[in-house]
Amino acid sequence: QANVLEHDGVKLTINGSVNMRVTKKAVGVLEAMFSNIKPVPLIRQVVELTPPGKSFVRGRTEVPFSVPLAPLSSGPGVLYETYHGVNVNIQYGVNVEMMRGHFSGGNISTGVVEFVMENQRSDPGET
Repeated sequence: QANVLEHDGVKLTINGSVNMRVTKKAVGVLEAMFSNIKPVPLIRQVVELTPPGKSFVRGRTEVPFSVPLAPLSSGPGVLYETYHGVNVNIQYGVNVEMMRGHFSGGNISTGVVEFVMENQRSDPGET
């Protein structure tokens, strides 16, 4: 049993948002200090990759998955391409977490790993 890793499920969480920044050059110093621009959520999906009870052999385990991405209905309804600009950031991240009891060492997480979103164009001549 020392080679077996017990868990209470493995879940994948996908998040994406638009984050805006106000620079001191764009507005006055006071406005920049007191402006509060909240991120605009684009996507939040949680997918169970492995149900509770299935154990893994210690070491590297690959769990193949495929997730169709769908924008939040409460957001703008579209998934924009990843963008890192001066005043705007559009970014997406994925986190995988293995739930475990406190006596088993607690949950294990990958931390957030950023991924790039690119929209495919149907017509090669389309801009």
